[in-house]
Amino acid sequence: RDPSKTLGSFLSMVAHGHGMFSDSPDPLEIGCRWNRKCLRMVQRGMEVRAGLPAGEDRKRFLDVQFADLVGDTMAALERIYTFAGIEFDAEAKKSAADRLAGHGRYRYGRHVYNLADFGSSTAEVRKDYAEYIRQYRIPLEGE
Repeated sequence: RDPSKTLGSFLSMVAHGHGMFSDSPDPLEIGCRWNRKCLRMVQRGMEVRAGLPAGEDRKRFLDVQFADLVGDTMAALERIYTFAGIEFDAEAKKSAADRLAGHGRYRYGRHVYNLADFGSSTAEVRKDYAEYIRQYRIPLEGE
């Protein structure tokens, strides 16, 4: 998923957690520290994957775009099951369909956050994560 969406949401969650244990959580410090950590995790994961023998990454990793997951959840689930070597049988399909029917994406409302609160912007995040976006063909949201 577009890192400018996932990072903003994650930073908001971290700030909320800090707020439970601090009278004055600093969103700018949270943004700086956690963006750096998240970027390092993404870069390290990409390095490990790139270091695998040719073709091995396709055996160990399945890339699922967020847009595919929310656009056609059942098809995405079938790809995941197949990759894991698990049959996506009638019982699994029914269970997934029942879960989806009862749990809409925004049933509890939307999570509202702003990257600026954490000292960043959509453009800055996308610049930081440019190689990840390019390599995994991440669709940019809100474009």
